Amino acid sequence: MTNIEIKELLEELGVILNGHFLLTSGKHSPTFLQCSQLFQHPEHTQKLAKALAEKFSNTEAEVVIGPAMGGIILSYELARQLGLKAMYAEKDKDNGMVFRRGFKLTPGTKVLIVEDAVSTGGSVKKVMDACHKAELEIVGVGILVDRSAGQVNLHPNQHSLLSMEIPAYDPADCSLCQQNMSLTHPKDLSM
Repeated sequence: MTNIEIKELLEELGVILNGHFLLTSGKHSPTFLQCSQLFQHPEHTQKLAKALAEKFSNTEAEVVIGPAMGGIILSYELARQLGLKAMYAEKDKDNGMVFRRGFKLTPGTKVLIVEDAVSTGGSVKKVMDACHKAELEIVGVGILVDRSAGQVNLHPNQHSLLSMEIPAYDPADCSLCQQNMSLTHPKDLSM
């Protein structure tokens, strides 16, 4: 699939939203990526995960790990495409991200970390920290949509399926706030 085809599909599915959004990083943006809109369509998720998996076909990964929530379905489908095991890391108020639910990995296990959308890479960095604490070897980072247009470099073997330049503003410098546009927290969006 071409970048144009991927972007058109994501727009059609309601993944790419326009407005005034509060990002996890605390910054504001005129565009938000609601990847959960993609993940409710297994056929499209499979197609995009397969395209991302192709970028890691020569990796030596033994397991694919994503952050909860956004990376759970993507890690599962990418692992399925690569014939690997899938896991996820969860937020812990005291320790960043941790592995729970009986997930056990032997030190030295080679992992591929995946995320649905990256702005600053904060969630991926927390998963990387959890992997380092568990003495795992990170062999790559896969991103469905990189909203930093390649500005966030998390790993030498990092690939994204779609790269977009989507602005993010500090609240004090947000032109949307200055226009008195209503600020939306994406988790508050409902059908």
